[in-house]
Amino acid sequence: MCIDMKKLGFVHFALIVVLLSLLRVLLVLAGFIPPLSEMSLWNTIFFILTFIVIFAMGWRFYEDRWFDSAYKGAVTMAAAFLVVVAGLLIGRILGKQVLGLSIPTNFALFIVVVLNLLVYMLMGIVLVLVGAFFGRMFKRKKKEKAKPKGRIAG
Repeated sequence: MCIDMKKLGFVHFALIVVLLSLLRVLLVLAGFIPPLSEMSLWNTIFFILTFIVIFAMGWRFYEDRWFDSAYKGAVTMAAAFLVVVAGLLIGRILGKQVLGLSIPTNFALFIVVVLNLLVYMLMGIVLVLVGAFFGRMFKRKKKEKAKPKGRIAG
């Protein structure tokens, strides 16, 4: 089975990343995998899958301007992190650790969320731009060489 990346749009890539994030948060809330901040095999797998999808998004949209590619990466990762925030709030209500950190006050939680959002967006920007760079490097059509015109005998 082969996926035609030319048919995938920005919404498809964003949806894949959001669904990966949702699956990860649900597995943490259910207790099947450890909290997000712990170094475990499952957290590493989810990060690698997310990075691959974001890199593929940059590869797919290599013809876009750099700013547009960076914007798509930032928005996609921000949407994925909003799923994590929703899971964090649900985990706080249920008394489950989602981040794996003990955050005592709501203000401290707000600071942690804002800083993590910025880090997620920066990761999205960097990965999309790297994917777009490699997409431009390997997929760019080579310019046709100018053929020298022959002299016209006169």
